Amino acid sequence: MSSDLSFRPMSYSDLGDPVALALNGIMGQMRREMVRDMLTAEGEQREHYDAVLGPIQEDILEERADESFILNLSSAWGPSWMGGEYLPRPKSGEVEIARLVLRSTTMDVFSLRARWSGGRYHYRLLDEYQSTFRLCRKTSRRTLTLGQLIELLETVGSDDLDLGGNGIVRPWWNQQWEYDDDPEECVAFATVESDQYPGLADWYGERAEEWCAERWAERRAKEEPESFEGAIQGILEEMSAFADGLRISTGGGAMGYGLRKATIDSLSREMEPLAAACTADEALATLERLGLEQVLGGRREHEPAEGRGVAPQ
Repeated sequence: MSSDLSFRPMSYSDLGDPVALALNGIMGQMRREMVRDMLTAEGEQREHYDAVLGPIQEDILEERADESFILNLSSAWGPSWMGGEYLPRPKSGEVEIARLVLRSTTMDVFSLRARWSGGRYHYRLLDEYQSTFRLCRKTSRRTLTLGQLIELLETVGSDDLDLGGNGIVRPWWNQQWEYDDDPEECVAFATVESDQYPGLADWYGERAEEWCAERWAERRAKEEPESFEGAIQGILEEMSAFADGLRISTGGGAMGYGLRKATIDSLSREMEPLAAACTADEALATLERLGLEQVLGGRREHEPAEGRGVAPQ
């Protein structure tokens, strides 16, 4: 189902979902996911979390985790626990309205934030490396529609990152594709989430499916050999251009026969690797389907039928 691009939240700060309210102030991505699991677990899973983790400690809900907490969790479970923890602290009254999460070694996070000041919302995009970003919309009097938010993310520019004019999300998919990952792995590497815009993740999910389909088609095209018919057609186009240049036809006469013979010889040489995979009947059917009866007829009249890539008669 397509996302409603006209959707506009009433406010960025009034989050109706208490879980979203608790998560929005947490910068660390892994802490966010842990707290979400702890707050939403039910039944046996709830009992498991209570037994293993106990009640949620207040420091886990802090904006930024204590350095000792980050160090301990990173040492025990890997550097992904650093992800998001080193984002700049929000300004007074600033809230995050969307984030891009990279499934990199350190779980890098980009945070898009909004702050109400002077009768307008002010926007900025931040990462954990002090990179600078250019936004097509820096302020607005009202909250953005989903469509406007997507436009903002799709047109992000930066002097510090090579985004290639593809916004802030797709360049990471393209990067992983260049690393020869499968398409599904590429789109899983960079995902978008938002507490204020539930449809944002759905919209990017649809774009991810389209992107994957395009990449699979691209990979298949590279892996599949050129078809016998397609290769012949390319040679015929070259020969046709040559014939047009000389203003002659492939009809009767010495010149016509010479051109027919040149065409057959060229087909024989160029098509040998492809024709080897075809039966004689298949090769003949292909040539006839491409309108080569005249060429074949010229060969039959004047030459024995031992040419390579053309079915003997």
